[in-house]
Amino acid sequence: MIRKNNLKTDKIMERCNGKLMLALLTGATIGAGLGILFAPYKGSKTRRKIKRSVTDTSQNVSEFVKDAKDAIR
Repeated sequence: MIRKNNLKTDKIMERCNGKLMLALLTGATIGAGLGILFAPYKGSKTRRKIKRSVTDTSQNVSEFVKDAKDAIR
């Protein structure tokens, strides 16, 4: 019975850790976007920075998802 409860607790912790990482990545992305939008650059330069930031973030998220899948296996 104790072993079964530990497995359930481990699964819950894994889900919570994944949600926490996703929340942190989302917050970082939003923060970076807002920081860029309020920067004193021309619109074209700001758009390039936003595009670069989105590309970097999407790569980071895909790496995180891949690592999470590997950890689950």
